[in-house]
Amino acid sequence: MACSRKQSMFYISKKGSIMNKITIGMNTQEASLAGGAYFYRVIADEGVWGKDTDPNIIIETQATKPDNSQIWMTFQNAIQYPEKGLQIFQVEFQKGKVVDIKNISKDTLC
Repeated sequence: MACSRKQSMFYISKKGSIMNKITIGMNTQEASLAGGAYFYRVIADEGVWGKDTDPNIIIETQATKPDNSQIWMTFQNAIQYPEKGLQIFQVEFQKGKVVDIKNISKDTLC
């Protein structure tokens, strides 16, 4: 069975390892692979999506057909900020790309 581009979900860095930090400019699929499990908030682009569209479909589609949907993913891992250990951080997307990464651990009581 041939592997299509859609099925090929691993992004390899120049050093040959799977990316492990989320960086500005990554798309939604790259960020989810780099950051691991996440919670999300999606405000769908009403010109593209119906009001009952599954937010996971909107998130997945942003990698290939970005629109004006507003997306935030909240992750918890020890890789994004290795000097600080386990941290909670929020990633904001515009036009399907990471535009901001905010460490929110200090703002969270957990």
